[in-house]
Order: sequence, then structure tokens, then C-alpha cells
Amino acid sequence: MGVSTHKWVIIGTSNTVKRIVELCARVGIEADGYPLVVARENPDIREELRRLGYVDTCVFTSRRAVELVYQNSSEDFKSNIRRCAVYTIGPSTTRRVHELFNAESTHPNVDYSSTGLVKLLTGRILGRTALFSSVKRSEILVDALRMYSQVLYEPKLYDLGVDSQVASRFIESLENSYIRGLVFTCSTAATIMGGTSVDSSIRIVAMGPRTLATLSALGYNSLIPTHSTVEGVVKLIVELEGSNVSEHLGRK
Repeated sequence: MGVSTHKWVIIGTSNTVKRIVELCARVGIEADGYPLVVARENPDIREELRRLGYVDTCVFTSRRAVELVYQNSSEDFKSNIRRCAVYTIGPSTTRRVHELFNAESTHPNVDYSSTGLVKLLTGRILGRTALFSSVKRSEILVDALRMYSQVLYEPKLYDLGVDSQVASRFIESLENSYIRGLVFTCSTAATIMGGTSVDSSIRIVAMGPRTLATLSALGYNSLIPTHSTVEGVVKLIVELEGSNVSEHLGRK
């Protein structure tokens, strides 16, 4: 998976990395993917979910969270989800909620991030709320949910870690002089840059605000797309390449 000639390198979770690499190819930009972030399921997840009881509001921050709740919750709780208010971080997660639970949900219009969710939820009365996410939760989202909820439940579903073998291959690739830029799709991916240096000519892109903050804390000046989406990231890459944005960017 080494970088060979003037490529962008995409680092993060497998699904998002794959989608960015594929969309880059469609607009004529070469990109290599390093899906080094892996999800580690909590072995006690069923007990975590069993303790929830009835909730008025559910908040899902990833497709993986939706799938784990569906696979490990009781039929009664699945019915609860279909009856309560459901919010998600973006359209992909919303689609997964509909596919598995046959439930309607609401997501931010543009900013598919924790910040976007906070804006969407501001001022709402949420009642008994369950936040379904990795254990590496967004502090700003948790703070907002605590403010607007009667009770906030935070079941431990899964943690995000780094595949050391994929990470090693990525670090080796940084020695290649043909890398145009790096894209980090999540803050967990960005943490591997601690103690690592890159050539000043390499552009660094953070997909969302949390990832930007992580990279900034590590001393990297990063760019962030206008919209924290796969399409938003590729649009920014195209702009940095000095090309016209392809008409394909608007397609799923």
C-alpha cells in the first residue's frame, strides 16, 4: 500500500477511508488509504444496554453504534427506539437507523460532526437521553446533552484503537517525497502523529473539528473542509490541487 507518485494519503476508519479514496479516483486524484482505526467492542455491551430502561431520546454518532445497539439490545428496547426521538450525526447514520430499526431520525443539515449535533439539539427538551457512541466521546456533545436532558445515559459500546501494523506502514510511507497531503478522518487516527514530523510541503487536512483540535495539540497546522463529509473532504482536496470540482462530487 505504499505511496508511489503524487498521491494523497487518507488515514482513519475503514469505511470513511474507502469512500474518500473511491471519490478521489472518480475526480482524477490518486489516493492511498490506511484504515488503521479499529473498533473494539465492549464484551459487556448487552449488560450495558439492559440497564438503560426507557428513554425519550437516542443520539447515535456512528453507523457502528447503530449496529451494535441493534445486535445487542432487547426487542422491547428496539421498540422504544422506534417510538422515541432519534438524532444522528449525519445521513449515513440516519440511513442505518432506518434500515435496522425502521425508525425516523434527524441529523444536522450540513455540519456532520459533534458540533453540528450540538447546534441541532440546542434548546431542545430531551428528557431521558441515551448517547450511543464510542467511549471516546465528544466533550462538547456530552456537555450539551447533560444540559438539555433530564438524565443522560452513556453506555460503553466500543472503543477506537489503532492497528499497529497498518500504522507502521503509514509511518513508513511518510518518508516518500511524493505525498501531496494527508487526510485524517477522526481524532483517533490523528493521535499517531505525536512524535512524528512531516515535510512542510505536505498539506494536512482534518475531516472535522475534533480531529483539527487533536492535530493542533500535536503542533500541526491543518485545514478543515467547509462541510465535515466525504464530499467536503474531496472538494477541499480538489481545490488544493488547483482543479475544478468535478460534477461527480454531488453524487453518492
